[in-house]
Amino acid sequence: MTEHFISCDWLSVSLPVLPEKTDNDGYRRLNIVALIDSAAFGAIQVGETMPRGRKPYSASAKLMREGVHVGMVFYGHKMPHCVVEITGRGCQKLESDGVFWLVASDLSNRSINVTRFDLAVDLETDISPGEFAAMRGKRWKTTNHIKSETGETFYIGSKSSERQCKVYRYYPPHERAHLLRVEVTVNKSLAWRVLDRYINDETDPDHVSLARDMAASFEFSHELWKLDGGTAIKSWRPDTGKAGTKKWITNVVVPCLERLRATGEIPEDDRVWYELFVALPPYAYRGVNLENNQENNRPTLPEHENKNSKKGDNAVTDKDDEHDNQSEN
Repeated sequence: MTEHFISCDWLSVSLPVLPEKTDNDGYRRLNIVALIDSAAFGAIQVGETMPRGRKPYSASAKLMREGVHVGMVFYGHKMPHCVVEITGRGCQKLESDGVFWLVASDLSNRSINVTRFDLAVDLETDISPGEFAAMRGKRWKTTNHIKSETGETFYIGSKSSERQCKVYRYYPPHERAHLLRVEVTVNKSLAWRVLDRYINDETDPDHVSLARDMAASFEFSHELWKLDGGTAIKSWRPDTGKAGTKKWITNVVVPCLERLRATGEIPEDDRVWYELFVALPPYAYRGVNLENNQENNRPTLPEHENKNSKKGDNAVTDKDDEHDNQSEN
């Protein structure tokens, strides 16, 4: 039985940026920092500014997570949008930290265009890239075959088309020398649809159907491409409100919220902060005890700590919130 591992290996999206009144990339960077920092509870941050951008963008900066370089952001004062790229190593880091779903979902919701999505299928086998690539549809030609000191790669299809496939293997002593990688890249309109399936299709949690559909036009006939053996990497999705989310809340959500609180983006008298981190007992989240998964009574915010409470009220109810919203409207 052949083991297989399926994961996202590249993600590139375009995000809208507020217009600038000055021809200065430094001011534009401030907007970019605020935009990226608000994505997915601040799971990624804008790091070092690079010496140059990439046409048509005049500037660029690294994207970081916990000191690890996970991608790039390209921007410019004349551009109404920026491009965010999460590299293969970046995707791996975000997956291992359990935040890829958060970042990809947030970027997808904010984006005006998804420009590239790569899906990698790693097969634990000894066969060569050439042997696998040879068993494809006749209409596809190998546009490039590269051999180097580190490995061998077959490119199938054109880089400028909506779909391209790479079949490659590293040579020993590389840590992935035991794996054959089949990597499908989709661009333009296909990328958006594929990303949506990757993060939202709960009927295909292992992404096996997605991998088959993405590579269907290449008509791979090798026995390994059945993907009916081994295991697949599941894209982790938070199951909020249950005991299984303790690690995610402790390692991801709480540090990000504390960072926003420290920078003043969450005000001192914020009601959500009070209910989540002050009034609830230890090891609890939104009324669910994370130690034994038993329900707790939700606390209420005292009147003096809630600006929206009315005189004489001991707690703010849902009806009070609804009434306040209608009054403001």
